Amino acid sequence: MIFAVGEVLIDFIAVEDVDLRDVKTFEKHPGGAPANMVVGLRRLNVPSGLISKVGRDDFGEFLVGKLREEGVDTRYIVYDDERNTGVVFVQLKQAEPSFLLYDQVAYFNLRIDEVDKSFLDEADLLHFGGVL
Repeated sequence: MIFAVGEVLIDFIAVEDVDLRDVKTFEKHPGGAPANMVVGLRRLNVPSGLISKVGRDDFGEFLVGKLREEGVDTRYIVYDDERNTGVVFVQLKQAEPSFLLYDQVAYFNLRIDEVDKSFLDEADLLHFGGVL
């Protein structure tokens, strides 16, 4: 089994090709590089799981549900009662993406003592995302 440690978040992607301050419509998509990686692995029939943290909120439930639909092992995703699930606003102006990211969110505050270490018995490979 391959596990990734890192962010799972909501990408709000601008529909219009304008500066973020002028965007009127965003589309909501599951995101976060480690989460995207394990979903891709599952689509290739590779057993994979995510170690992360989400807020105990609607976005957190949405993301964990989407990961489960893809067959990703979510047993090691921790829920945060104090911080919200991460969101990122993505601008695709002239095909050059830029990101507006907030840092006081659940996945930025994942602590090793919050995670059940039994994943180590199952892991063939452990990948760390770069945002933690």
